[in-house]
Amino acid sequence: AVSMVPGSFAANDDVKVLINGKELKIAENDTKPFIEDGCTLVPMRAILEAADKGNYAQGAFNVNAVCQIKAAVEVHEMLRSPALLQGADLANGFMGGCAEFAQSTLEDKKTGAKNIADAVRKYGQE
Repeated sequence: AVSMVPGSFAANDDVKVLINGKELKIAENDTKPFIEDGCTLVPMRAILEAADKGNYAQGAFNVNAVCQIKAAVEVHEMLRSPALLQGADLANGFMGGCAEFAQSTLEDKKTGAKNIADAVRKYGQE
């Protein structure tokens, strides 16, 4: 199990990442974990290397709609398991409001990525 423990709730405080109760060491050249807009962000390298050392896998799930985000968050919370949710390039365009997602612009994709993050934040807090 992965846990994120902020020193306090300010965005610039140290965040400790615990895996099975032990603090995860972040490499000096990696970005340190931080909190932004209520979401704890941790470098992927550290989590995936810890998973490899522990001989377990960490799945990543493409999300293309808010209902998929909600379902993934609910299941992972029920199982007390970390989740990697990602929006594929075209899905980001769709989530950004472009029904013809193959024709989506960079702005559509940026908006979609923000909408995905907002939905993860919303359902992660409920």
